[in-house]
Amino acid sequence: MAKNILVTGGAGYIGSHTVLQLLRGGYRTVVVDNLDNSSDVALKRVEELAGEFGNNLSFHQVC
Repeated sequence: MAKNILVTGGAGYIGSHTVLQLLRGGYRTVVVDNLDNSSDVALKRVEELAGEFGNNLSFHQVC
């Protein structure tokens, strides 16, 4: 059974690297970010790099 984890600011530099490692570790990862200093493109790259675990990522943009 996969564990769930919430990452705030997960679309930034440090957050995206953290999210990638969590995905590779088998976590279902939920990212919440306002994209002020980041981009959703970073999370698309993380999905690609995570390979088979990339589908365990969900993203929610907040204001």
